[in-house]
Amino acid sequence: MGLWFDHSESLQRVITPDGLEATCSNLIGEIERSKVDFNTIAFTGFSGAMVVPMLCVMLNKYPFVVRKADEHAHSYLKVEGPTGADINYIIVDDLMSTGTTVHYVLETIAAKRSEAKCVGLFLYNQKDYGLKNFSFPTFYWTGNTWRHKAGCPVTVIP
Repeated sequence: MGLWFDHSESLQRVITPDGLEATCSNLIGEIERSKVDFNTIAFTGFSGAMVVPMLCVMLNKYPFVVRKADEHAHSYLKVEGPTGADINYIIVDDLMSTGTTVHYVLETIAAKRSEAKCVGLFLYNQKDYGLKNFSFPTFYWTGNTWRHKAGCPVTVIP
């Protein structure tokens, strides 16, 4: 008979063990191919909380937990994770719509960990948006790659 799942769109790819494993495997492949030098992975939201801890274990990296603006449960900190001068981080996000979450994560980390440097964005594409719905000029095409206005390269994992 099988199981059925109630879930939001943001959990569509990660709510089942097979989907979560495939998403993490695809992300790891793209992250390793990028050869980006980083030690921390930033995320926000429940979908990110399912994916990023697995990536951190598999890649031996630290998590940057960025709490959503309206989230006040369990911690007064907006950013939890490493501190110090040698933080190079990537953002992993589910890319549900316009890129607003990525912008929020970048701004929040910049405000709370000004020494940290974003070196890449890896977006697992829930709805096959590609980059067509991003709010420009947040993201732009350089002729061979998408970049965020902060200068970070962007990789969209289908």
